[in-house]
Amino acid sequence: MLTEINTPKDNRIVFAFPPDSGELAGQRYHLGLRFCDNPACRCGVIHVGLSPESSDLGADSDQAEPLPPSVEFGIDVHRRELDAQGSRQRGVKQQLGTAFVGALSTEDWTSLRRIFYAYKRKVTDETPDDEIEATFDADDIERASTMVSLQEVLPYAERKVVDIEGRRF
Repeated sequence: MLTEINTPKDNRIVFAFPPDSGELAGQRYHLGLRFCDNPACRCGVIHVGLSPESSDLGADSDQAEPLPPSVEFGIDVHRRELDAQGSRQRGVKQQLGTAFVGALSTEDWTSLRRIFYAYKRKVTDETPDDEIEATFDADDIERASTMVSLQEVLPYAERKVVDIEGRRF
């Protein structure tokens, strides 16, 4: 389950494994999210970084157990699953990634999709046209006068709707 921790010093998203997560139950991680910066890319992958949350150890920090290492893996917000296509996730990464995906609620997936779409829309709006690496069949467009919609080239661009004489375009 995702929990938002808001403090004046540090706004972070914290992920806590639910009680039914076996040996991971109750473990808390700081959640970092990275997204693809290509506005023409259709992937739905969010790169998730989990860093173990250290408990308040006080003065006896020498006696504390070392924290497990941070882990990064990809999740696909379109398919609501661990990203197997673009990742080489094995061992601990795959186990933690699988457990993470299994613990996400419908509300968590909805939140992640909103964040993903907002980020991709922002990247689409802010990337200069001459820096967009879109692929489409230019020869077919010229030869057959094929029309290409903006969303075919930039899938996360804001949809433009025009009403003319009662018809929506």
